[in-house]
Amino acid sequence: MTISGNSAGVQGGGLNNSSEAINGALKHTLIAANTAPAGPDVNGSVTSQGYNLIGDSSGATISGVTTGNLLDAAASPLNLGALADNGGPTQTIALLPGSVAINAGDPAFAEPPTTDQRGTGFPRVFDGRIDIGAFESGASASLTLTLSLQGRPVPPTVQHIATVHLELRPVGGGAAVWSSGATSDTSGNIVVTDLPLGDFTLWVKGEHTLARTQPITLVDGMNTATTDMLLEGDANDSNLVNILDFSILAAAFGSSFGQPAYQAAADFNSSGAVTITDFSLLAANFLLNGMP
Repeated sequence: MTISGNSAGVQGGGLNNSSEAINGALKHTLIAANTAPAGPDVNGSVTSQGYNLIGDSSGATISGVTTGNLLDAAASPLNLGALADNGGPTQTIALLPGSVAINAGDPAFAEPPTTDQRGTGFPRVFDGRIDIGAFESGASASLTLTLSLQGRPVPPTVQHIATVHLELRPVGGGAAVWSSGATSDTSGNIVVTDLPLGDFTLWVKGEHTLARTQPITLVDGMNTATTDMLLEGDANDSNLVNILDFSILAAAFGSSFGQPAYQAAADFNSSGAVTITDFSLLAANFLLNGMP
């Protein structure tokens, strides 16, 4: 558990137990960078099971197991990030490099839990020892993803520059654990960093392509993958190629970049002109749906 960035007008900016109403014991809990006139991080009695970090313990009375506790750690390099989207369904406070909480947990810790607060893809123990707090530092993957784009010439070429939306989803289904937009280089390559680890379903959709999915395994460090062919023709970005897309193509047919009628959404091969080639791409995929 991490309690940080909170405030109180009188006492106990992070945790206030002046009435001793809080039951339970703290372990691997980080309480720091909170504010209050008295007991800014903890005010009152708390029971410890060891390996907690309290930035300012001036208002705390601590009983129980104190092994591994880091008290009055505000003078140490806490190096806490802001509350932010670091992956997973909730925002978290990251432990930045050099934080005293990194690898400061119980060396005998045994799972469960198997993940930190962020869930799937974020192991609870990384680099051999658990961190203090809800966030485990250092566990991330990078990915060089090569897009397979329908109807393009051999790369490198500007026709391989494409903007796509990417998602990593649990293998068994469910909400994405990571998502982002990205634009490729002239070889169709995209590099993304700070990804979770593990087995996922990769979902990829271009601005005028149908969405595709494929399995992917991400390990710590750099990974590489190539997408399945991204099928063209989805001019209105509905993930279905139908008569509405044909209407957009028809309105722009024969135009080129810079002319009033030109629409990039109908220029399926990114050639700078809407031609019979674009019509052929739409026709080849007519009435197809992308993956939801």
